[in-house]
Amino acid sequence: MRRRNRTFMWIASFMNSLVMVTIVFFMLNQPVVRSDERTLVKNTVKIKQLLFNNDILSNQYFLFLNVSHDKELIDLIGDVGVPIGNEVITDRKKIAILLGFLNSHSSAFKFVFCDVYFSGNSPNDSLLRSELLKLKDKVLIPYHLSDERPLFNAPRALTEFTAVGVTFIKIKLSQYDQGSGKTFNSMPLEMYEKLYNVKSGSNSLFFLLNGKPAFNNFIVNLRITKDDLDKRLCAYDNLGQFVKSNDTIKLGLIRDRIIVIGDFEDEKNDFHKTVAGKQPGALLLVNAYIALTRGDNIISVFLFPLLFSGFLLMSLLIFNPINIMEKWIEIIKTKIPLNILARYIVELISYATLLSILSFICFLLINIHVNVLYLAVYISVIEKLFKWTDRKFKWGFRVPMEKK
Repeated sequence: MRRRNRTFMWIASFMNSLVMVTIVFFMLNQPVVRSDERTLVKNTVKIKQLLFNNDILSNQYFLFLNVSHDKELIDLIGDVGVPIGNEVITDRKKIAILLGFLNSHSSAFKFVFCDVYFSGNSPNDSLLRSELLKLKDKVLIPYHLSDERPLFNAPRALTEFTAVGVTFIKIKLSQYDQGSGKTFNSMPLEMYEKLYNVKSGSNSLFFLLNGKPAFNNFIVNLRITKDDLDKRLCAYDNLGQFVKSNDTIKLGLIRDRIIVIGDFEDEKNDFHKTVAGKQPGALLLVNAYIALTRGDNIISVFLFPLLFSGFLLMSLLIFNPINIMEKWIEIIKTKIPLNILARYIVELISYATLLSILSFICFLLINIHVNVLYLAVYISVIEKLFKWTDRKFKWGFRVPMEKK
């Protein structure tokens, strides 16, 4: 009998671990994360940054140009095509002057990442259009699936974010549009493909990045935050001030850098709530790009064995002939009185704690967060179901607790 129980324990634990790994892979590639997991994500990111201070916070890679103080007025057109007032937009003449300088020194910089959404008509559109065309494949401007006719015929990509409630958590790298029947890349993915000469796609099982299995949806580790910009840990300037600088200063700032144009100060405009506080939209896109360069979304060869080993240990708790979780509950009962509901809550929290530890280890080693709550509920239900069926059908797999 004892040998049969042990054999069942290992077989059931092995099969249950495979099911849990499948659940994790499915959830990791979904565009949503439960809001109650934000605290875990936030804390693991902070701890990793403290333990491994290898972030890309330097002047070496990016030049951030802020447009929040550079505005112009254009006519606001009503539904019947008649001006009904004015609206404020980013000064397109200053952007055109900037791009003109960059076109004159095209070998000095790497790329222009322009996170400025262009809508409405400005007297400076023809000048800006001309400079955008000259940049060819060294520039990207934002695009939305709802756009019917883009204002400028320049290289563009998507800027849609995935949020939990109103909190930015994940980004979707590639998105299929049913209306057009086409697949569109996000701005981080498009820039990554251009600068690193790689291709993305998908097969029947995985999203592929340069031929390697990867997650199309993944949690973005915020390596650069607005606080870093405020402290000038990265090269940073206002657009108007930059275009007025002399060429020597400007050349020094753009040398071998990616120029990121966006609104980094006006929280009413393009800011998003994140686990690290409110962040500019352009900065979220930049962090997603950095994540791609670090391979954060690549499915590591260590992911399956790490997850399987962790889930196998937890499954052995469930199917062990001696109910280890019940022993743990009994220990707690000696300190705190527990009714049936309280017992279930303690059990759920215990499983969630073990899963949180596993998630923390996964993030430290391979930048993957495990969906804790779903798995904790799943394990708890499986444990209860196993206990009930064993007692109902008198299989005798579970050794009963001694009555005291």
